Amino acid sequence: MDAADEARLLEEELEENPNDREALLLGVAKAWREAGDHGRAIELLTEAVELDVEDGDCPRVLLAEVLFDAGRDDEARAQLHALRLSRPDSPEPYHQAADLMRKRGEFAEALTWFDLAVARLDPDERARSYLTVGRLQVRRRLGLPPDDLDTSVEHLDRHLDEVVRKLRS
Repeated sequence: MDAADEARLLEEELEENPNDREALLLGVAKAWREAGDHGRAIELLTEAVELDVEDGDCPRVLLAEVLFDAGRDDEARAQLHALRLSRPDSPEPYHQAADLMRKRGEFAEALTWFDLAVARLDPDERARSYLTVGRLQVRRRLGLPPDDLDTSVEHLDRHLDEVVRKLRS
């Protein structure tokens, strides 16, 4: 079974279970994206955004990612702007946006999203969070000098490097 077959099966499940539509939308959208049907993924993610679907993945960030994939950068940036205006309390949507922009090589924008995410952590969490490590890594990439927050998580960054090295060997 290829990705398109899997997406069609998931779409059938979506249609057969209208009461579970909100819970299934993101999974079906991801399947269509994997199958290369950006148009259908965008339709489903737009619906998820309009329904304000709550999930571990932020529908707006996923929608922005698919829009970037489809070469619709202005629309993708508009989704990220709308996310910023919605001011979620959780750090997770900001973290997802930061990772998206980091993957795209847009490090200054990634830093803005990391700063927004870290601001939603309590002070004790900031010094223990790999989210803060992501911020540190982006700041290094931008050539910025370490600030107090960077210094507080350098030990986590070293630990992460060590784990990655062990996994690669």
